[in-house]
Amino acid sequence: MNLHLKRLFPYLVLIFIGFPGVFYRRGWLFERLNDWHSPFLDGWFTTITWLGDATFAVLILFWLYWFKNYKWVFAFVLGFVLHVIFVHIFKQWIAHGFERPFLYYQQIGLESSFDWIEGVSIRKLNSFPSGHTATAFFFASFLSLLAKRGLYFWLVLAVMVGVSRVYIGQHWFIDIYIGMLFGLWSTLLSLYWVNRYPRSWFEKRRKQ
Repeated sequence: MNLHLKRLFPYLVLIFIGFPGVFYRRGWLFERLNDWHSPFLDGWFTTITWLGDATFAVLILFWLYWFKNYKWVFAFVLGFVLHVIFVHIFKQWIAHGFERPFLYYQQIGLESSFDWIEGVSIRKLNSFPSGHTATAFFFASFLSLLAKRGLYFWLVLAVMVGVSRVYIGQHWFIDIYIGMLFGLWSTLLSLYWVNRYPRSWFEKRRKQ
């Protein structure tokens, strides 16, 4: 288990580095990224943002079932369910109605001051936290547990998903920061569970 936790150390460093950004004013990252809008970056971020789509869980689950034992299959399902619950509780209950960037700036008459990417459906409410970022960081941190190589590859992809959510005008920095926490937390809790409460069938795997 210690080896697995060491593989998550870069994620903890990222959380530590990003923590001060939570205390800046709400739109600091959105406004900076909006200054960098270009056709290339618009295409890049509107594409990479889909890596935070929950449907990729099916592909990862299939890979785990095919190549790993049932312990990792169960841990993935558990972590996925946990991250969905965390995000849902905040989006639909605790932080329900939290304004996304477009609505926020519209209410103060500044929405025309920013570039909004054509073709991107701009949502207005339930910004907190970023579900795409939570999903991306759950996927990335979980895959980092298993990957002997490519740890930073998964981390960078997850960061790109988080940045994309702000770039395309769907979230604030605090949304993606808490989403990152929820994704990593889900991986840590699932890892703790399968090691704390082992089952005999954990070591079984698909018959070759």
